[in-house]
Amino acid sequence: MGNNTKDYLSIIVVLVIASLVALAVSQNGHKKYKMETPPLMPLI
Repeated sequence: MGNNTKDYLSIIVVLVIASLVALAVSQNGHKKYKMETPPLMPLI
């Protein structure tokens, strides 16, 4: 059982990290495309 639980935990951790990275990349991509084209004056 110890090995099985370790495998499940590692798989879950990998899935969570992958989903978080995918979310961050998608959000950063949208923000970059939106923010780089206009100047940053409205934010200031």
